[in-house]
Amino acid sequence: GPQIEDRCKSLRQVLSPIGSPLEVLDRMPQLLTFDSAVFHRSAAIVEGYLGTKMGRDALRSRLVFLVQVSELSHLFAKVKERFAEDFIRARLQERTSGEWPRWPLLAGKSDGDILTWIGRISIEEREADCKTRVHSFGAAPFGAAALAAPELAAILGSFADSD
Repeated sequence: GPQIEDRCKSLRQVLSPIGSPLEVLDRMPQLLTFDSAVFHRSAAIVEGYLGTKMGRDALRSRLVFLVQVSELSHLFAKVKERFAEDFIRARLQERTSGEWPRWPLLAGKSDGDILTWIGRISIEEREADCKTRVHSFGAAPFGAAALAAPELAAILGSFADSD
C-alpha cells in the first residue's frame, strides 16, 4: 500500500545511491515496520556529524542506524558533553584510526561503555596535543629550552666547539 511505497521512497532518499530498496529490505526486512520519518531523523543525525557521503555510507553499512534515533541522539549528546560539536564533526570526518572511528560500535551501548570510550578519546587527544607541542618546540636546535632562552644555543654551542 501507500505506506510501503512511502517507506521505500524514504529508504531510497536517505541511502542514495542504492540500486533498489529491495536490496536493503533483503538485509533488514523489519525496516518496513517503521515510519519513514524515523529514517529521515536518523539520517539527519548521522549526516550532521559525518557529512552526506560518509553519513550515507555509515547508514548503508549499518542499516540498524536507520531506526536508532534515540540511541544515536544519546551517543552524540554524551560526546558533546566533553567536546565541541565542530570538533566532533571534524574528528569523525577526518580520523581513520584510533578511537574516533569506533563510534558506530557505541550506538545503543550503556553510558558506562560510552564514557569509557570518551575517556579513551580524551587520552588520545591529549597525547596528540603533546606530540604537536613537542614537534613545534623540537624544531629548534636544543628544543624548547632554546626557544625559552635564545642565548642558550650559543652557550651550549660553545661547549660543543671546545671538545
